[in-house]
Amino acid sequence: MKSSNKSKPALRLAALGATIALSLAGSAQAATLHVSPLGADSPTCGAQGAPCMNINQAVKIAAPGDFIKMAGGTYTYVDVSPGCGSTVTSIICAANKSLTIRGGYSPTTWAFDPVANPTIIDGQNTYRGVYVFSNIAGVRVAMSNIRIQNGRALAPPSDLGSFGGGMSVDGAAVTLTAMTFQNNQVIGPNIAGADGGSASGGGLSIRSTIGSQVSILSDVTFQTNTSTGGTGTARGGYALGAMFVFSATVHIENTRFITNTAQGGSSAGSGLSGGERADAQGGAIAIQVGGNVSMSRVTATGNTCTGGAGATYGGGAFGGGVYVEGGSASITDSRFQSNVAQGMNRNPGFGGFAAGGGVLFFNATSGSIDRSIFIANRATGGGSSPANASASAGGGGLYLWRPGAGSPNPLHTVRNSVFAENIVQLGPTGTNPGGGGGGIFAQGVLALLEHLTLVDNRLGTGLVFGHALALVEAAPGVTANVTLKHSAITGHVTPGGLAAAIVVNQTNTLNLDTGDFFGNNRNTNSDNNPVFPGTITGLATMKSLAPSYVSPATPNYNYHLQAGSALRDQATGSAMTIDMDSQARFGVRDIGADEFSSAACTPGSGASDVDLDGIPDTVETTEGTRPCGKDNDVYTSERLFAMQQYRDFLKREGDRDGIVTWMGSLGSGATRADVTKAFFDSFEFQGAIAPVARLYYAYFNRIPDLPGFEYWLYQYGTGTSLNT
Repeated sequence: MKSSNKSKPALRLAALGATIALSLAGSAQAATLHVSPLGADSPTCGAQGAPCMNINQAVKIAAPGDFIKMAGGTYTYVDVSPGCGSTVTSIICAANKSLTIRGGYSPTTWAFDPVANPTIIDGQNTYRGVYVFSNIAGVRVAMSNIRIQNGRALAPPSDLGSFGGGMSVDGAAVTLTAMTFQNNQVIGPNIAGADGGSASGGGLSIRSTIGSQVSILSDVTFQTNTSTGGTGTARGGYALGAMFVFSATVHIENTRFITNTAQGGSSAGSGLSGGERADAQGGAIAIQVGGNVSMSRVTATGNTCTGGAGATYGGGAFGGGVYVEGGSASITDSRFQSNVAQGMNRNPGFGGFAAGGGVLFFNATSGSIDRSIFIANRATGGGSSPANASASAGGGGLYLWRPGAGSPNPLHTVRNSVFAENIVQLGPTGTNPGGGGGGIFAQGVLALLEHLTLVDNRLGTGLVFGHALALVEAAPGVTANVTLKHSAITGHVTPGGLAAAIVVNQTNTLNLDTGDFFGNNRNTNSDNNPVFPGTITGLATMKSLAPSYVSPATPNYNYHLQAGSALRDQATGSAMTIDMDSQARFGVRDIGADEFSSAACTPGSGASDVDLDGIPDTVETTEGTRPCGKDNDVYTSERLFAMQQYRDFLKREGDRDGIVTWMGSLGSGATRADVTKAFFDSFEFQGAIAPVARLYYAYFNRIPDLPGFEYWLYQYGTGTSLNT
């Protein structure tokens, strides 16, 4: 029997050829410790009947591999020295020790119910919540069902920078599930020297992971965390993200970033030092050198980065949602809405540049975006003195930037994505310096844009350089070369203006292929307006067809195609297999991000799986996947892969402990084949499921068919003898 479903029968998965068996028992020798506000600290506390009162006492007592259960309640700082050696005092301090810490337990019965027993680590605006440190490879701390709030990290001036207001991770890896980081703050130290101290990771900082471990975040919320640069004599410090990643590999899924803020530091000096200003980078996430981050099903809404103030120069703002510099990021099935990059106004003086209201890739080693939505993000340059140029701005939705010839030049890819109502604006004062790319700004990069829907992206007063897309050089010889295929560029209008939907500056190249221009003031600058063009090929392949979106613009922002859309079956030559919803494309594809489907899809209950991707509809709702789209991405998501093994091998949903354990194993170097082999060798599979499978081989000499296999498993599980 052949099957194209990537999540089907267990016996086929077991044939992957794994050679290393991992025990499902995991850390069988690990102890379980208990912590409760009703407990009492002692050198031997931690038993269920004698819990510790303070979480850090349990962490201090615990041996590597132990499990700590936290009863519901609010936990604050208590000194249980010695600490970890950090210059910032933390409520929890775990050094060179792998642990699992879970909140949500009843303080009386120890039943797990996180809704009834909310568990809070509260820094009281004085202490950091959690510090995890390791100087050896292989250390991982897993935390779940805990809210870390009101944490504060302010390092001394000698550190030059502060990290992780809610949680800081140095050297180790973490697995974080069902966590919340709320109202935490990281503050850069005030420095007596020229440059203010940096502030990185208002909620969470992950740095310099030792070895090849991957940190994993699943179902995490970051809300109203702040990063604020410190002061310096010449300029303020940098501010970077509610989450900060440096020299570490991180996978983020089903996670939300809401109204977080990065604010560059201030200075009584000019605001300029060594050519640098007090910049803010990444309102939600900042990824720096050596950081490699994959994001799936991430939502970033209402996050802001704002440059800091100097006496003469305002700081820049880069990546209202996400900022990537010297690292890599892949973004899938995600949404960026109403994020803002705001350059600082300086009147008198010179305002700060703003780039990437939604996302900015700068000097990135690789960058990809697929099946994602960019709505109403904004990049606004800072205003300047009336006689000075206002600060420029670019990339209301997305900015792709290669700064120079010595920088990496990867192929940036953006596929099956929507860019709508994003905007670029100049500051309120100063002369017009130019700027543009309301939807996307490509500077000096190589990029492939396929099956995009670009609708009603906007330019502020005085700007004419590409509502939807702008291509410019970064330096002499460092030009943009962009291919735009099978995409819809519609509804870009500036009343009475010269602006074009797409502007290709001289020396740059745009290759068009079978897309759609409709309802724009001007499609391109091929007529020398508003500027003389670079090279534009493929104009003859472009169509002019009414798109007929379902419900564009506020409040629904629904850019799916109606049945009567003229974009249907018009993307000749496209081989794209899925659309923005992970639904199949077929025949001659539709232009744009959506592939119209007339088939009704109604998610069911129980074991219903209407899209046949292996995840029951009820589970898809909680995991943030689509019940009507095949998005069970077991190849890149450690969590979805682990969950699927339970279904494939054990015919049940996985328990939360098991899933988290396998996520950690995969993040720490176990291969998918290793995990598959472990499930195959497990007592549960060999004792209950394998015997039925062996009967198929013995009597029919074949792999079981799935309906028959499930039927006989049920019979066997309810008492029918194998002899029968």
